[in-house]
Amino acid sequence: MLDNKVALITGASRGIGLATVELFARNGATVYANARKDGCLDAFAAEFESKYSASVVPLYFDVTDSKGVKSAFAHIKKEQGKLDILVNNAGILKDALIGMVSGDMMREVFDVNVFAVAEMIQYAAKFMKSKTQVV
Repeated sequence: MLDNKVALITGASRGIGLATVELFARNGATVYANARKDGCLDAFAAEFESKYSASVVPLYFDVTDSKGVKSAFAHIKKEQGKLDILVNNAGILKDALIGMVSGDMMREVFDVNVFAVAEMIQYAAKFMKSKTQVV
């Protein structure tokens, strides 16, 4: 079902993101897996590539860093020329009693869970639209 599809999965270092990377690799997609911490996906990528004969490429950037996001999309475009799927999985939770929630905490949650999601969708939409335009 995912043969020859190119996917970008954010928040791929654990949980749902990591499970999605494995599922997509198992089903034939080329997967660009994103995490913030350099090197944290390298072992998983090697394991999934070996186990499923798939291409799993770690991309390390913070989804709130516009330059990093832009660079990641440019990297995918250069290597693949297309993007078929965006799994916008990166997210954070700041747990505190309402009286203890600071403005900085709220801004960080909104930066990751709202603004970064919208920016990723905008880049992906432009990328996906460009491949379907008739010249």
